[in-house]
Amino acid sequence: MDVTRQIIETKDFCAWVAHTATLLVQAEDLLNDLNTFPVPNFNTGTNLVATWSKLAAVAAVFSPHIPPDRFMAHLASVAAKFPRGSSGMFTAASLAATAKTWREVPLIRPVELVQAVSSISRDFQNLDGEVSLDFGLTALVRNIEAELAELNVYTLSAVMDTTVVCAQQLTVDSADTHRGVGDAGLAGACLILASLADVVASIEGKTPGNTEIIQSMLTDWADRSRPVVSARRAQTPGTEFEVTFRHTGYAREIGTRRQELGATCSEVLELGTKDELGFATFTTHVHTAAPLSILPHPHENILVEQLSPPESSLWRVGAEDPVPEKDNVVLFTRRFTRAGQPGKSGKSGGSSGFSGVDALESGMQQKRPKLVILSEAPALVEMYARGSATVLLNPSGTDWVQWALGKPRGLSVLIPSSPATWELAKEMAPHETAVVTVAPSRDELSALWLSAGLATWQCHRDGDSEASAQREIQRLCTLIRVEEIGENLKEQLEALCAFAPGDTAEIMALIGARQPGVDRVRLRSMAEGDPRIELTIFYGGQTGATLLGVKDDTEWDET
Repeated sequence: MDVTRQIIETKDFCAWVAHTATLLVQAEDLLNDLNTFPVPNFNTGTNLVATWSKLAAVAAVFSPHIPPDRFMAHLASVAAKFPRGSSGMFTAASLAATAKTWREVPLIRPVELVQAVSSISRDFQNLDGEVSLDFGLTALVRNIEAELAELNVYTLSAVMDTTVVCAQQLTVDSADTHRGVGDAGLAGACLILASLADVVASIEGKTPGNTEIIQSMLTDWADRSRPVVSARRAQTPGTEFEVTFRHTGYAREIGTRRQELGATCSEVLELGTKDELGFATFTTHVHTAAPLSILPHPHENILVEQLSPPESSLWRVGAEDPVPEKDNVVLFTRRFTRAGQPGKSGKSGGSSGFSGVDALESGMQQKRPKLVILSEAPALVEMYARGSATVLLNPSGTDWVQWALGKPRGLSVLIPSSPATWELAKEMAPHETAVVTVAPSRDELSALWLSAGLATWQCHRDGDSEASAQREIQRLCTLIRVEEIGENLKEQLEALCAFAPGDTAEIMALIGARQPGVDRVRLRSMAEGDPRIELTIFYGGQTGATLLGVKDDTEWDET
């Protein structure tokens, strides 16, 4: 064993980020299905994959010769700008704390690792408002800090082995305390730390094996928690939403802002960076039952999703197990691909496949598309999200659209809501891991109806998902007629009535912010005297004009 090289260089951290991203992709489904405590969100794996895939893409273009603090600082800025879920916020906070601790340090020794843990512990407490929990990532870092203080000699392997053991122990304790269902964030942290421990093992000339141990532990956890997770999957979706956004202000406002949000939010995480004058840019992530009430002004680049259990990716109630059983123990180890361990060169090597994974994944392909709505109507974000769509409110660039997409598998549909968002969607580069198609919608009402129609649509042809989706979108579009409210409202309503079949037309009005009061009065006075019209009015809040629309319900539900 080579213990003389007790330093970690930037190239080693590059290898760690790439290897971690690969491990999390392989563990995504498992982490999602373990994410039932404290709230059954079933999205920890997806959020970690989105965050670390973005970090891996950024790290891949960096020179391995830049100082470690600059490397970590750049990763932290990317993670803070585009976090996915609570796990993304904690990732950003840990990278930022590390960069701050290692400022102007050219090479990282064991003592710098220990110092980084202390800094991360303080910043985690600031991130979640110093909430004291028995489990969770803040408790984990606090435990690691205490255990490292007991070490007599600091070596890279001693520090990382202690860290991984602490993560394992707290993860197991959390599962034992909650009927076999623990903290999926801790499970993800185990994989991330084990990946770094394997990099350290390679540096010291050892055989890396930490990730295999963690994978085995998570496999056992999945088996023990299976009955609880199956029951949670069958529950009605919850009423909370997760909302993530950036805003600016003075750093002293962060405490007041957290208290204000705490009145309507079950979770509030805030991460900020400030300049010499105390002016800061904050990233805020909350869980709330009333997303519209906490949106900042101006409404820009705000991500909204419902915290609801989608279909299980590992098992379904009443369905056959997706993998064989042996003595009534489900072999979830097959959910993991055995990835090559990072070597001294800083690159991952070895096989990335194993027997049976392709057949397993081909039988579990996503049939229902992921819907991402590029909206300009703040009043509609909750309605969109309740339809299982990801909503990005007022996107300002393609980077933000990519953030909303995450790292999807299977088919995704981008649904624009205006000419501006349609142009943004068209600029999106082909996705490397998914099929992304763009709906031709250029108004908010068409986006609303398309999202409702596609929310229940499923592709029945595995090899032709994009073409099938495009055909379905085209079919739905032919059943919709949408116009901006005009001066001659009477003739406009008559034309809409003529488009709708039957004696009565169900006309929807989506009130814009241009002149909402005037439009409502005009519509009600015109529709009340016409027996052919059933008028439904929604307030959209879009910056443009009020929209009027009608759809052919006789053909709408056909598949």
